Amino acid sequence: MRLDMLFENFEMLADAPNGVPKLREMILQLAVQGKLEAQNKNEGTGLDIFVRNQKVRNDLINSGSIKKPKQLPSITESEIPFLIPDSWHWCRLGDVTNYGYSDKAETSNLNDDTWVLELADVEKITSRLLKKVRFKEKKSKSTKSRFKASNVIYGKLRPYLDKVIVADEDGVCTTEMIPVFGYFGISPSYLRWILKSPYFIEYANQSTHGMNLPRLGTDKARLATIPIPPLQEQKRIVTKVDQLMALCDELDSKLSQSQSDCDKLLAAIVSSIENVSSKKIPKNRNTKTISKKIEPNKTSPIGEHINTPEKKGASTSKPQTNTEKLGKKFDKLEVLKAFRKAIFRQNDIDELTLLRLVGQRLDIKRLSQPIHHELESHINTAIRRKILYRDGDGYSAVAPTIEHYNDDFLIKVLRSVSRKGWEYQRQHLVEKSAKYLGFDKASDAFKERMKSVFRKATRQKALYRKGAYFGKV
Repeated sequence: MRLDMLFENFEMLADAPNGVPKLREMILQLAVQGKLEAQNKNEGTGLDIFVRNQKVRNDLINSGSIKKPKQLPSITESEIPFLIPDSWHWCRLGDVTNYGYSDKAETSNLNDDTWVLELADVEKITSRLLKKVRFKEKKSKSTKSRFKASNVIYGKLRPYLDKVIVADEDGVCTTEMIPVFGYFGISPSYLRWILKSPYFIEYANQSTHGMNLPRLGTDKARLATIPIPPLQEQKRIVTKVDQLMALCDELDSKLSQSQSDCDKLLAAIVSSIENVSSKKIPKNRNTKTISKKIEPNKTSPIGEHINTPEKKGASTSKPQTNTEKLGKKFDKLEVLKAFRKAIFRQNDIDELTLLRLVGQRLDIKRLSQPIHHELESHINTAIRRKILYRDGDGYSAVAPTIEHYNDDFLIKVLRSVSRKGWEYQRQHLVEKSAKYLGFDKASDAFKERMKSVFRKATRQKALYRKGAYFGKV
């Protein structure tokens, strides 16, 4: 996408549902790909920055000013998310910053005027600082991390991974946030925009761990790849991004109610910016069902069963065709797949926007009230199956890949897609589990992960094995 087209259509795009946040994402994606500012060969290279950065880091280590960090592996080609200009350089976050090695501060050592930063003090999406709280106002006893003016403070808790600020004075932050600074040649404001960019948030979402309060682990964060341009270009990028974000703020303040149906246009623009070709995966409508021994259906531990299995060698029935007519239901699995695709890379969107995006995935031209209610009825199912995460009135993605489901949950999935009294081949249960969780099909990674899940399920006697078949205990 040309930058002049972005400016020409800026206000029209912002009228779309959830339009301003998407504009912010597009701007940052342009910025981190080197498409927002022209390169100047006289300004040096990102590799020059990296070499100087490592020299400064080693000097700090030798002088005892900082601890020696763990050595990180070289970046492989598969880890590079997009192309960058020749003068830029890919490096790992943990190689060029202190991520994970901040100083701790006990509350007994804080004075009353110390700034105490909490995650709730920073606004989602915009990262505006909502308030400054002094230690005398809130004397919590938990351990804090010290930060200095110009440090980047990053919120590592999902779904608040886009909360990032640059500190304007010294202070301490709670454990949900972490101070970060580059050793040399990395503008704090540029680093802030990197951490808020769509590609980094996607990486962070895929790398979080924990069920109740998922957070980005230190080791995963240090492995993250970030693009480094020459320092002068970093500063020009920051200036341009700040100008565009100010325009977003102005549009956001004037936007009273979204009425324009521009979501498809926005999706097309995002796709063109990121040079991603959208490929429709053909639906597998003729998957063979391999099962035997039928008995009446029984309630599963974590929700309803999916398509009723037929006898060994029979074929599954075709999904119902999407329609807007009253009285005819959408196929549940198609709706759940639409939820997974719609929520991908989304963060804290409202229910109406979510359902509109789902409607687009299902080729619904008009979200009438009956259709709205029908799609709404599937939200709780999507939450139970860990496709969606609900926080108050906002929805976010929970588990974009199979690696983010724990074994116990996947064992419950296996029991949910099987019937007591029936026996199934492993591949059939794997495919059904993938569809149950809203994936188009069972990927190689999914199949590999499920091997260990089957072993654990049989050890725990959640399933029994009989030759090539598995059954529900």
